[in-house]
Amino acid sequence: MNIIFIVYLLATTASIVAGAPQLKKLVATKRSDEFSLATWVVWLLAQVVQLVYALSVNDRLYAVVCISWLTFYFVIVGLIIKYRHPVLAAVKDVS
Repeated sequence: MNIIFIVYLLATTASIVAGAPQLKKLVATKRSDEFSLATWVVWLLAQVVQLVYALSVNDRLYAVVCISWLTFYFVIVGLIIKYRHPVLAAVKDVS
């Protein structure tokens, strides 16, 4: 196992862990008004392309990393959609 492999794994893990505060904030506040849905969707779609590339070159490590990121992006996008405009959701429940 060479050094760049280890550095890549550490950097990727640190990057995903660094996103945890975004996830925590969404869950705690149950509001996503300050999150850009378009930006997160673009990142999600870019990750899909990267996963396809990783699979096409048979790079298992890169594919695992892509799947990890995809999972994170799907969760964030799902929560952004779920918590977008909670006032409108409350109005719909009243009628």
